[in-house]
Amino acid sequence: MVWSSRLLAKLWTPYRGEGGAATMQCHVSAVPPCGGKEYGKADARWLYSDPTIVSLELLTVVLDGFLALVLIYAIVKEKYYRHFIQITLCVCELYGGWMTFFPEWLVGSPNLNTKNWLYFWVYLVFFNGLWVLIPGLLLWQSWRELKETYYQGANVEKKLT
Repeated sequence: MVWSSRLLAKLWTPYRGEGGAATMQCHVSAVPPCGGKEYGKADARWLYSDPTIVSLELLTVVLDGFLALVLIYAIVKEKYYRHFIQITLCVCELYGGWMTFFPEWLVGSPNLNTKNWLYFWVYLVFFNGLWVLIPGLLLWQSWRELKETYYQGANVEKKLT
């Protein structure tokens, strides 16, 4: 962990953004959080690498990336823990979306471009909506599968008694 802290310290340095808020500025354009200049037209926090966004994205890459790999393995090998991992990953994604946008909505969305049709409806609503819709559908799939498994187990117990 020490090496990653040092790496991040070299790549990111704090500076004062608009309104005097402390933000992080990226010095290496190849680092993923520095990308998104086009998306930054819809959500300005991506242009100056807002610390909240960077924190959530680092958590997403590390935790969700690992969970996604475990989930792929569990699906391919039909492991018993597949739906537990799927539910956990979906909740992480929904939490990340919530923590990305809800604080911004609470302060009146100053960093979101809600005036431009393309940036608002396509970038913010549609593309971010996919990060709600897909985990929501996967949660529903897991719910149905767990419910079916429960009722199959309950029917076996009834037959045994």
